[in-house]
Amino acid sequence: MELGSLKASDVGLGAWQAGGRAWTVDRAELLKAYRRAFELGINFVDTAETSMFFDPTILDYVFNMLTLFFIGPFFERRYGAGIMWRVYLISGFAAALSIYLYGQGTIMAGASGALFGMVGFILALPDRWVILSNPWNIIAIIFLLTPFAASFGIAYLGHLLGFIVGIAYGYLWYRRVTRFGSRPRYRYF
Repeated sequence: MELGSLKASDVGLGAWQAGGRAWTVDRAELLKAYRRAFELGINFVDTAETSMFFDPTILDYVFNMLTLFFIGPFFERRYGAGIMWRVYLISGFAAALSIYLYGQGTIMAGASGALFGMVGFILALPDRWVILSNPWNIIAIIFLLTPFAASFGIAYLGHLLGFIVGIAYGYLWYRRVTRFGSRPRYRYF
C-alpha cells in the first residue's frame, strides 16, 4: 500500500493494547511481537492513541494546525486545558474507530477528527457564535462532514464521528454544569 512516498505493508500490527490504558500488556511480550512483525516485513503499526497525533501529508498538517491555532486558544481559555484534552482525546479515539467503517486497505490518520470534536463541543454550547459567525467556517464544516469530501480522499466519517462525540460531550458537560441553576464557570479573557 502506498500513500505518497510512504509505503505501508498490506498487513498491519494492531497495537491499540500497547497504550496500556484499558489493557495490561507485558512490555517484554510487546517488544517480541514488534520484532517478529518487523522481521515478517510489517511496517504498519495501528494505534488509536497515536493516530490523532500524526498527519499523513503536509497539507493535512497545515490545515489541522491552522484549525488548532484558531480555536485552541479560545477553547483552552474558555473551558480549561483539562476539558480541551479530554474532548480532543475522546473525539480523536472515536474518529480512529471509523477505520472499521471504511474496510480493508484503508490508511487513515490525522488530528482532524479530534479537532472536529472540539468544534462540535463549542457548537453544543451558547458560545457557538465563535464558529458560526464566519460563513467560511459553516461551508468548511458542511463540506468536511459530507460524503462529497470522500471524493477528495478525506475521511469524512472520522470527522463525523469526532464531531458527534464532541457535540454529545458538550451537551452533557453544559447540562451538568447548569443543573440546579448554577452557571458554567467560564474563563473569560
